[in-house]
Amino acid sequence: MLSLNTAITEYIPPPKERIAWLCQSLRVLALAWRILLGVLLSSISAYADAQTAQQKPNLRFNTLKQPKLDAIGAQNATIQDEQGYMWFGGANGLARFDGYEVKVYQSSNEPNSLSNSNILDLLVDNRGALWVATANGLNRYRAHSDDFISYHTGSGANALSHNHVSTLLMGSQDVLWVGTQNGLNKLDTGSGSVESFRSSPSSPSSPDSAAKLTDKHITALYEDGKGRLWVGTWGNGIYRLEPRSGRVIHYPHLPTQYTSAKANSGNRISNNSSLENISTKLSHPQVAALFEDRHGYLWIGTFGGGLNRLDLQTEKFTHYRHHSHIAHSLAANIVRAIRQGASGHIWIATGGGGLDLLDIRSLDTSSGHFHHFVRQAHEHDGLVNNRINTMFEDSIGDVWFGHFPFGISKLDREASAFKVLRHQAHNRNSLSYNDVISLDEDSKGRLWVGTEKGLNLVDLKRMQIRRFQHHDEIQHSLSASPVIAVKSDSHDVVWAGTWRGGLNRFLTPNTSDNSEAQARFKHYLPSSEPWVIYEDQQWALWVGTGGGKLHRYNRGEDNFEQFQIAPGSASPGRITVLYEDRERNFWLGTDTGLYRFNRELNVIDAITQPPKVAQSLRSHALSAITQDVQGKLWLGTFGGGAVEWDVETNSIRRYLVKDGLADNLVTGIIEDELGMLWFATGNGLSRLNPKTGTFRNFSKRDGIASNLHHRPAAIKLTNGTLAFGSSEGLTLFHPKDIVSNPVKPPIVITDFQLFNRPAPTYLQTIERESKLHLKHHQSVFTFKFAALNFRDNEKNQYAYRLLGFDKNWQHVDHRRTATYTNLDSGNYIFQVKGSNNNGLWNDVPLSVNVHIETPWWRSWWAYCLYVSAICALATLIIHAHNNRKNASNEHKLNCELEQRVAIKTEQLRQSNEGLRQGHEKLAHSHQQLQQAHTQLQHAQGQLVQSEKMSSLGALVSGVGHEINNPNNYCNTALFNLDKRVENFRGFIFSLIDEEGNEELLEKFNKHFEALRAQLSNAQDGSDRIKEIVANLHTFSRKESNPTQKAKLSKGLLSTLQLVSANFKDKIEFVTDIKNDPELECCASELNQVFMNLMVNACQAMSDGGCLHLSMYERMAELVICFKDDGCGMSDETQQRVFEPFYTTKPEGEGTGLGMAISFGIIERQKGRIEVESQLGEGTQIRVYLPL
Repeated sequence: MLSLNTAITEYIPPPKERIAWLCQSLRVLALAWRILLGVLLSSISAYADAQTAQQKPNLRFNTLKQPKLDAIGAQNATIQDEQGYMWFGGANGLARFDGYEVKVYQSSNEPNSLSNSNILDLLVDNRGALWVATANGLNRYRAHSDDFISYHTGSGANALSHNHVSTLLMGSQDVLWVGTQNGLNKLDTGSGSVESFRSSPSSPSSPDSAAKLTDKHITALYEDGKGRLWVGTWGNGIYRLEPRSGRVIHYPHLPTQYTSAKANSGNRISNNSSLENISTKLSHPQVAALFEDRHGYLWIGTFGGGLNRLDLQTEKFTHYRHHSHIAHSLAANIVRAIRQGASGHIWIATGGGGLDLLDIRSLDTSSGHFHHFVRQAHEHDGLVNNRINTMFEDSIGDVWFGHFPFGISKLDREASAFKVLRHQAHNRNSLSYNDVISLDEDSKGRLWVGTEKGLNLVDLKRMQIRRFQHHDEIQHSLSASPVIAVKSDSHDVVWAGTWRGGLNRFLTPNTSDNSEAQARFKHYLPSSEPWVIYEDQQWALWVGTGGGKLHRYNRGEDNFEQFQIAPGSASPGRITVLYEDRERNFWLGTDTGLYRFNRELNVIDAITQPPKVAQSLRSHALSAITQDVQGKLWLGTFGGGAVEWDVETNSIRRYLVKDGLADNLVTGIIEDELGMLWFATGNGLSRLNPKTGTFRNFSKRDGIASNLHHRPAAIKLTNGTLAFGSSEGLTLFHPKDIVSNPVKPPIVITDFQLFNRPAPTYLQTIERESKLHLKHHQSVFTFKFAALNFRDNEKNQYAYRLLGFDKNWQHVDHRRTATYTNLDSGNYIFQVKGSNNNGLWNDVPLSVNVHIETPWWRSWWAYCLYVSAICALATLIIHAHNNRKNASNEHKLNCELEQRVAIKTEQLRQSNEGLRQGHEKLAHSHQQLQQAHTQLQHAQGQLVQSEKMSSLGALVSGVGHEINNPNNYCNTALFNLDKRVENFRGFIFSLIDEEGNEELLEKFNKHFEALRAQLSNAQDGSDRIKEIVANLHTFSRKESNPTQKAKLSKGLLSTLQLVSANFKDKIEFVTDIKNDPELECCASELNQVFMNLMVNACQAMSDGGCLHLSMYERMAELVICFKDDGCGMSDETQQRVFEPFYTTKPEGEGTGLGMAISFGIIERQKGRIEVESQLGEGTQIRVYLPL
């Protein structure tokens, strides 16, 4: 037979028959190839499905640390309402959770409270109403009033068949199915009417009627895809109800004794099978859960009989039970809840075995394989315990687990994307140490992990770990424990660089012996520290060490050739990273910047051009180099962030924390298969989207092993998985498994407070009507809000504004309160919005209309009243002015005496009239003086103390001048009038003497005496005004007396002698002069102060007492103290004692200027006065003068 090459070379065109035969043969071969390929692909697919089914999914869980949730006891039900709140029903109450705080509802004596605190089931109907099943009645929650309406047994249309309501189901056509301890009920959510399935003695039911459900303890309800109702019972297995016809089918069950025997007969079950026999009967009579999967199978969980799968076509059951000697059998025979995940797994919540996952694809290829998820003793978080009562999937796909005897757990979908390997004490199949500092993958897909305490070989498929550590007693063991670099080269040789132990070559990396004693290492470069091991594109092995030394391995000679960065110059420090790009440029990252190695000339050049780029690359030590798909170089630095270098354009861009990077320490950079760039930093992982330039950061809270990635330990495996070493373990994940939260969280107002106190009535109004009506005095109010995103809700962010007050949104990060104070009356709109944990904000903010009432004094009728009052006052002023203008100011006295008595008499009458008019004029002048005096009294209210004394002096001087002018006119007029009256009196008396009429003379004399008395009063008032004005001048006058050195004791004692002369009969005077230094002062002014203080003290002791005077030095000051036993002063008097014109003495006994003048004198002396007084206990005044 010719070879193919010969046949082609010696080809001769065949006859037509041979061509036809050849074509037919090719068709047969092609068909055979298709069949073979199909069988092969089918086998591969089946094998892949089987392998997928056998591989345990990576699920991570969190425990809700909420004491109030724990306090409601065993969890029996979980639901999420339309607003987004999570509700939990426990044995001791109902709890509403907003992600931050818990509100608990319990049965009480209050009207419309829960009918019972033992919550058995929860349901939200098609109208959004929350229904609560309890051990004593059914309840419907009313959100607008935050209370409940109850349904109980009885004779009415709303009567239940039993008060113990165990399960609820929302069926089609607004029908709420209510399962009780004594039968099934159907409740119309629209009308509220209840129909119970009961048999009537007058109308016996058929064997297939719904009366079969009478007196049954209903424990589970489920409506399948065909609208059929499945009813699980306690002790009678399951029923199928046809709602339209009322036909009921009962499925038989195995006896309890048989079920118990099967559960204990595990030794007769094949070791590779957890699948029980197929039967026509249910495995146990007590049903806990019902669920229909996507393939139409009905799954039944039981209390003790394990899990059942009902094939609705054959109506046969497949039983799954727990067997202690079969690792992947059902974890426990109590199955409380069943659901199906997005990937097809059946999730089974068990009572004692934790959570089980069963991939239904494995049912066709094996006997079923259950993956177990239980509480781990070494975990700080995870499932609360292994007794799971409830399982609920919320609106964003997170699964919540309720536990017995208490507690809530939640599936952490974001953390489930990350697989974490750590050191576990007493577990050899774990890392040798948590601090992972180097990584590499070998040709078999195994991962080599260097830690601070040894080298680890991780088989990711089998999840088996081998450890290799340093032992002083073993010569060929690892040369040192800290493995700072590891590399599996193209010859399957594993190299490990150690701290202070040089380089190691693993001589037996592929041995199947797990004994560490069989591992052998050969040691190189003993005096060096290999910080990086790298193999280039030509399979040459390179090692970077300290001192800027680069080593190339010669495989033939089994030794290393050394190259030096800039020999003879200052050391560039360590070579920490090596990288060859697609253009075959060989890059060296060091402690002092970036270098390029010319392997043809064996020359290492520093990057010096252009200067800006060179300076940027030299600014920090380098820790990572990689090249992205666009050809750009990315550099990680120790403290300088990440650098993007476009080599073609020589442009540099640096990414720092301010740009969104998690930390400026970057020890690893990887580009994933999706084109995203991942950065290992000192504060978690950062993912950069190069198209948008935005970062998403991942921390330990998101599921990675640790935030601190302090060593270059980051690689991408051949299957696309990324691996990052950290200070607390190894993180593994595939970027396509990273979960994002696409749901924009709803915002709710969780509390409203007035003056920092809850106001539940207003909160109900906000929830019901989205508006708020406040009084004007309710000036401090607070909104409390929450974004109902329960996935890592500590990352939720908030912003709010009050339209009509705030110009812009107030971004407050994670704070959930907004407080406003002293707003003007009017209409406002409070708006708040929030983001989820991935920074996705809701588009439409929650709005609350806020109306603040106008205070009565700013209302329209108040302004009308103000205008009316002003008009009335103006009218009165005008009227008074006109009256004064129209009044006669002067009357002329025209007295002519007639020669006859009649004429003299008339003249006397006219004179008397003139005197009367003069009296009126004097009274008017006195009234004007009184008004002036009143104006002075009012002026004193506008004077202040020391800081306004100078301005007050100027004012008083001016006022005194203005008062003196009219007062002088009045004084002159009074003087002249007195003389004229006296002259007129003599004239009248001379006339009367001529007549000799004594009686008339006596009458005239009385009138003149009264007139002289009035003139004297007017003169006294004028003199009083002159005295006040003189005091004002004294008060306002700036003293010009020169200061000089003087001792004060002489003046103090002289003043005391003057005062004591007037009060010595009832007051005792005591002096205590301890110090009498000379000081710069005006002694005469100080004597005036002493006089005022002593007189005031004596006047305050009207019933007698003791005035104690003392003088002493203290703290570079001379203190003169005046202490009396008088009546004391009130707080108001102490505050106003130095105010001008303020006095507590009776009217006319004091001007109120003495203390103000004294205050001014002491202030000019650069001293101060302090007053201590208490009513009924006396007063103490201290004068402090600087020495």
